Order: sequence, then C-alpha cells, then structure tokens
Amino acid sequence: MSDSSRPDRGDGRTLPFDPKTDLAQLVRGVLMGAADTVPGVSGGTVALVLGIYTRLVTAVSRADGHLFSLLRRGRFKEVWTYLDGRFLFWLLVGVGGGALTLAGITHAAMEEQYTLTFALFSGLIAGSVLLVARLVGETGELMSGWTPLRTALLIASAWAAYELVSLEALENPPIGPAYLFFCGAIAICAMILPGVSGAFLLLVLGAYHHVSGWSGRLKSFDVDGPMLLEGICFGAGLVVGLALFSKLLRWLLTRHGPATLATLTGAMLGSLRQLWPFVGPRPDDVPFKEWRPVHLVPPLDDPQTWLALLVAAAGLGAVLLLDWFGRKRAEEPGEPTLADGVIPPASRPLQEDG
Repeated sequence: MSDSSRPDRGDGRTLPFDPKTDLAQLVRGVLMGAADTVPGVSGGTVALVLGIYTRLVTAVSRADGHLFSLLRRGRFKEVWTYLDGRFLFWLLVGVGGGALTLAGITHAAMEEQYTLTFALFSGLIAGSVLLVARLVGETGELMSGWTPLRTALLIASAWAAYELVSLEALENPPIGPAYLFFCGAIAICAMILPGVSGAFLLLVLGAYHHVSGWSGRLKSFDVDGPMLLEGICFGAGLVVGLALFSKLLRWLLTRHGPATLATLTGAMLGSLRQLWPFVGPRPDDVPFKEWRPVHLVPPLDDPQTWLALLVAAAGLGAVLLLDWFGRKRAEEPGEPTLADGVIPPASRPLQEDG
C-alpha cells in the first residue's frame, strides 16, 4: 500500500484509527465472517463483490520466505508493511466478530431444524458448484471449456467424494486437537477460491458443528483447557494451511487451472451426499454430536418436503444473485472478473480493487 493511501493527521503521522478506511474494512470483515460461517456461501465471493478480493489474496500470499526472513531479522515494521498489516488487522477483527455472531445461530439451527437447515446448505452448495463449473470455461460460460478429459475428472472426483463422505472416519471423525489442526489447514484453502466455502469443507470433514459451538461457549465465558487447546490447534492449522496448502493449490490453478477446477467441481458435487436434508428423527436420548442421521427418500405428500425444496431453491438463488452482483461489478473498468480473481498475481500492487 502506498504511503498516500494511509490515513494521517495532516502532519505526516499515521492515525491510530480512521473511520473512513478502517471502519470500512471492519464492516467488510463482518460481512465476510458472517458468510464464512454458512456452508455454501464463500467468503472469497463476498470479498470479490466488496472489491477487496485481489488485495486480500495478494496480502495473504505474502506468507512466504521473504516474510520469515524479515521476522528472523526482527524487522517487524517492514513485516507489517509487507503484509498490508493495517488492512488485514481491521478486516480480520471484523471477520472474527461476524463469525462469532452467526456461528451460534447456525449451530442451533442444525440441532433444532435439521431438515430445513441442511436444505438451505444444499441449495447454497449447489449454487457454488455452478459458479466453480463456470470457471472451467475460458469464456465464463457454464458449458464452455468442458473437454472430455475435464468431464472425466469431474465424474471421477464426484464418485470419489461421494464414497469418501460415507466413510466411518468422516461420519464419526476423531474430533480432537490433531484432527482440528488438519481441518483448519484444509478449510483455509477456500479463501483463495471464490465459490468454495470453508464452512462447507468443515461440514464435510464432520467438524463444523463442533467448531461452530465454540461461539456460544465464548459468549458465555465457558472456556476450559481442552477447548483452548483445540482452538490453538485449529488456529495453527489455519496458519499452516495458508502458508503451505494454499500455495500448492495456487500452483495447481496456475499450471493446470481448468483441470483443477473441474476436479474441484466434481468433489463438491459428490460431497453433497453429506448434506442430504431428509433423514429419520433423532432419538430424544441421543446427543446431536453422537447422532448418525439415516438418509431417507422424502414423501412427496408431506408439506415439509416441499418447504425444504423451496428453502434449497432459495439458497441456490441467493448464491447466483451474489454472483450476479459480482459480475456486474466486474463490468466496471479495472475490476476483476470471478475467473480473473481466482489467481491474482502475487506481485500485483496492494491496492483496492475498486
């Protein structure tokens, strides 16, 4: 970020807080954090719509060797500038606030209204599948760019994901510090892909209900040693995933973008099995965490079935509407399109997208 873009007092000294810029980043962070807690709503897509996607991914991609070299030499002021620290600080404060606000709501909804909640999740994910599928084509159209190889990759990854989510390890995952570290490392990779939701990845991995439950415990100050350890491990996984896995994913997208996106589309499609909303009732004496839902074919004469389908359609429509706003914004001169935004060059100057 150039010096001219930093808020100052008029005498060359930087302001500790500037309502015009810092508050704007804070509000953007709240919107992204709220989106990140809903499986199927991509924080990356929200960032693109808000005009900060390029700047965000450029800043995040700077968790590299040069950054650690600066840290080793104690050049913390240069680290702050290199990471676009002021931008990231207020954005992440907002993300945390937004996530804490909405996570408790989704956590309770999963327990009290399972069918409608998962119908909404399914619709949101189905919309996200369409967005990522569109990225496979070079023209941004849904059906363009689908060569036989890419179609085969989609089918293979969809089948693999469909089988994978039915494994006992994911139906009854070993929730603990080590597993939550792994989940954090995987979920953070969604940050660089508009259309892919980190909350969805946590849901597939079977950790979403557990992690979203932290919100209520934090609000009631019910924090114990095991939860603190789990939170630290999950946060460490986010950092490691950001530094390692996300770079691998960026490399794959740079070298083999359409094939990688085709595989990703299939994986998301197959994972929808985990979100099937129509299940048998949960026994009163079985806690939600121990309940293994039995999937059913819904009766068409049940009003609840049609209500769930309507909710799913609303979720799909919401994602497509959000994408429409993003594409309308991209029509403005200098704005990235969704396809352009997937892999912004790491060397691109740190500046607002709009």
